[in-house]
Amino acid sequence: MSRHYRYKLPEGLRRMLTIFECWLTPLLVYQFFRTIMLPTSFDVVLLLIITLLYCSFYFKWI
Repeated sequence: MSRHYRYKLPEGLRRMLTIFECWLTPLLVYQFFRTIMLPTSFDVVLLLIITLLYCSFYFKWI
């Protein structure tokens, strides 16, 4: 569904979505190591949110 939906978005929004998708993997790795080294409840929740966003991009839900 998202493959067709992305082309209906304005060019600037599509570009921002692509840039965010590229930056999500390094952010996920950084947050994972931060959660391993210094686990707080905020870090765990943030890691969960980033992981869900990554999965949604991976499976083309967004």
